[in-house]
Amino acid sequence: MRHNSQQPSFAFVAASWSALLVSFLAFLVGLFNADMQLNERGYYFTETKNWKNVKSMRKKCRALWA
Repeated sequence: MRHNSQQPSFAFVAASWSALLVSFLAFLVGLFNADMQLNERGYYFTETKNWKNVKSMRKKCRALWA
């Protein structure tokens, strides 16, 4: 099987990382300004860490099944 060796352009990679950073900062600002109790804010902040764990687990499973 042949693999496509094309890489995304630097502009695409930079735009993707900047969009991720801006959205995460907007999430944190919104969480800071939200009218919630501290324990609710902690729950939503902790959920952002879980997103990273889910993505890494999906990547590992894809590597095992490929």
